[in-house]
Amino acid sequence: MIFRYVRCAVFILLAACIPSCSPQKECEKTVRINFPVDPSTLDPRKGRDVTSSCVQMMLYEGLTRLTPRSTSDYGLAEAIDLSDDKCTYTFTIRDAFWSDGHPVTSYDFAEAWRSMLEPDFPCPNVNLLYVIKNAERVKKGELPISQIGIRTEGSKKLIVELETPTPYFLELVAFCVFHPIPSHVVQNNPSWPDKDTSEYVTCGPYMMEKWSHWDEMIVSKSPTYWDRENVNHEKVQISFVENQNTAFQMYERGDLDMMGTAFTGLPLDAISLLREKNILESFPVAATTFCTFNTERFPFHNKNIRKAFALAIDRNDLVENITQLDEEPGVALIPSVLRSGVKKGFFKDASKEEAQALLTQGLKELGIHKDELDISLVFAMNDVNHKLSQEIQQQWYRVLGVTAKLQSLERTVFLDAMQRREYTIGLAFLHAQYNDQMNILERFKLKSNPKNYAGWYNKEYESLLTQALHSNIDSERIELMEQAEALLLDDMPLTPIYHWSTTFIRKPYIENVYFSPLGAVHLPSVTIHKKK
Repeated sequence: MIFRYVRCAVFILLAACIPSCSPQKECEKTVRINFPVDPSTLDPRKGRDVTSSCVQMMLYEGLTRLTPRSTSDYGLAEAIDLSDDKCTYTFTIRDAFWSDGHPVTSYDFAEAWRSMLEPDFPCPNVNLLYVIKNAERVKKGELPISQIGIRTEGSKKLIVELETPTPYFLELVAFCVFHPIPSHVVQNNPSWPDKDTSEYVTCGPYMMEKWSHWDEMIVSKSPTYWDRENVNHEKVQISFVENQNTAFQMYERGDLDMMGTAFTGLPLDAISLLREKNILESFPVAATTFCTFNTERFPFHNKNIRKAFALAIDRNDLVENITQLDEEPGVALIPSVLRSGVKKGFFKDASKEEAQALLTQGLKELGIHKDELDISLVFAMNDVNHKLSQEIQQQWYRVLGVTAKLQSLERTVFLDAMQRREYTIGLAFLHAQYNDQMNILERFKLKSNPKNYAGWYNKEYESLLTQALHSNIDSERIELMEQAEALLLDDMPLTPIYHWSTTFIRKPYIENVYFSPLGAVHLPSVTIHKKK
């Protein structure tokens, strides 16, 4: 039997442990937070946004789970065996139950994973399953579903065969896309996640109590959860308020217990005051804001045009005067927290003269004048994105003499536009789902990946990542991934702007809140003192 403690960069897990209080003090059993948007789905197979992942991590649990220190721990698996060639994992499912009392089985995991690999099934994160033998070929329709390296032996054994040894596999399966689905419910009700709260069946620390879309969600401690004795918290009350200033006012008047990047970002105008009061907590995370260029559209099918717009950006100016949270300027795609703190640079920030020369060369290749460029920068509406977009727009005008139009979209509409590649330039972000550089790089390996907003493909890049996936030597693997990163940033289908530093505030009565150094903000051991 094996067990590995590994650091993991997966989205938020709430498993609060709070001392009991009298029935009339119900508020002391409830943690109150806010998300800016409603979850797009409660189906862990279909999630594509941070809010959905957060809620799914509360309602479901995987074979492994996250500890307060962001290490992988046993979840619904009570034993894990690894073959000598490190390619076959055998998971033994513990005695655990869904919220309707039905046992959690190996079939629930197998059904979930196989369904995502059906060619027609919409799964934005399906690429995470491609470490499983034949998974990618099955998804492409090249092999039948029976050839996937997933099988069961009775209701308690799940056997997973991988393409190659994957050192981060146990932390990978903690992410919500690998959570099970209630196969006993799905057979008769395939749309179970889309029904009202009485239809939701969950296997995690919490069960759904109430969901008023775009208003409020309440999840309560599940009486059937296998580790319920260590979940002394009774409820999580989630409000959905998009405006950061409004959410901050709620926090100030005592309607929220915590606020920050993981839930709802803090208003930029409040940052300096909170820092002066010494109540602002800040730390680097494995997330990156970037500009993506649509390589399938004029003029960004031209490499020199892409590089001109990328090198014209002054990232230091943006983090010093706009975001103001000591972020790391993005002259590499991989955040330094995924390189054990080592900073890398693959191009020079604010290289104005080079940007101008590249624009001139690109325009010559296209046979046009810069006045003929019709450029739009689209972004998901929020205060930070708006201010960033305005300053980037000004930088492009000052350096390149090109005016880009700005277009603000509601978050869901923005994501749809990015995935359909109906844009010219997009201001987006990516967030690591597990602690490995491959998690970022693999998104751009295939043109078909929904998160490859640029629609970019490079055969040599794919080859380098494939070699890295098959390498069992850490130093060789890292070198191959850095070669791939250098190739991508030379071709510049996207350009990083900055790597995040997340911020967080909490009320004085909130204690034992743990922060992952890789960006997964966990609240697994929260204690709440009696409110005055």
